[in-house]
Amino acid sequence: MAGDGLPVERLRDYLRQLKPEARALLIAELERGVLRGDEMLGAELVLQELRRFVRDSGRSGARVGNPARLFFRPLEPFLVDDEADHKHRGRVARAVLQPFWDWLGRDMMRATRKRSATG
Repeated sequence: MAGDGLPVERLRDYLRQLKPEARALLIAELERGVLRGDEMLGAELVLQELRRFVRDSGRSGARVGNPARLFFRPLEPFLVDDEADHKHRGRVARAVLQPFWDWLGRDMMRATRKRSATG
């Protein structure tokens, strides 16, 4: 690992040196923490880098399941990893999934609960 360079580059170098099995374990643990709601500074950056390594290697990594992943599974072939403001015809930026999921959970589920309680 290089002793100099930007911290993000040093992190990438470190993660690149991990064995695939270690990467898979790290992904699973970080995803479990995120699902539990643990505050983990930098977890999303590390997960993003690890997932990129898995995708680039051509392996399919088993990921911890959650309702959002199951909900968006049909969109997988159409997802791109660009910024949400960069348009791709017939594609969906992966970055918009979390805000959309948050909106569904916050606004739509609340409205559904109110309707079922009154009706």
